[in-house]
Amino acid sequence: MSEGTEKEDVRWVASHEQALGQCTGFLRTNFPNAKLVPVPSTAQAAHALHDLSRHPSSTTETDEASIIPRDLHRLPGAAICSAELGERLSGLVVAQKGVQDVQDNYTRFLLLRRTDADDEEPIPQTNESTFYRATSALALEHLLRNPSIHLIAVHSRAYPYTSAKTNGNAIQPDRKIQAAQQAYMEKYNKRYLVEVVGEVGDDVPGLTKL
Repeated sequence: MSEGTEKEDVRWVASHEQALGQCTGFLRTNFPNAKLVPVPSTAQAAHALHDLSRHPSSTTETDEASIIPRDLHRLPGAAICSAELGERLSGLVVAQKGVQDVQDNYTRFLLLRRTDADDEEPIPQTNESTFYRATSALALEHLLRNPSIHLIAVHSRAYPYTSAKTNGNAIQPDRKIQAAQQAYMEKYNKRYLVEVVGEVGDDVPGLTKL
């Protein structure tokens, strides 16, 4: 947060959508009235907050601040980022470390490349998105073996309340919330979004177009 800002005054919290999802319980408990602002990265969230803390009344929007909605620029905000980055940016203070709901949660980054891929091969661009449901891992393997399909990203979302280690505090939502969370967990906890670019087609075994 910016120096001099109190938690109860924070009106928005910016971070990457994955980090916001991993800190749902903490944010609900500590910033119940804050608007959650998804941005491209946790680092950009910190830099935007840093820039706004230095120029809170500026009428000229900088590149760093442009990722935050303009109507929030003059309101006290916060960012979820690495503590190391927060400590390096002047005018910001680290309010709390380790704010993820599941303390044994880790983010794994993988860079994948087919052995027969050409380093100079351009990635095709398209403005049309189509969603498919894969019935098995073999269906994905079959899809990714297609040389015209380019893997862009694999997305997953950590589900809150799946670990007893929640910042040292037991979070006890009411029964309706618990039931909704349990239903969500059973339906989505082991599902991933695999983002690819290319012509998938309608006859890939194990893929159903949605």
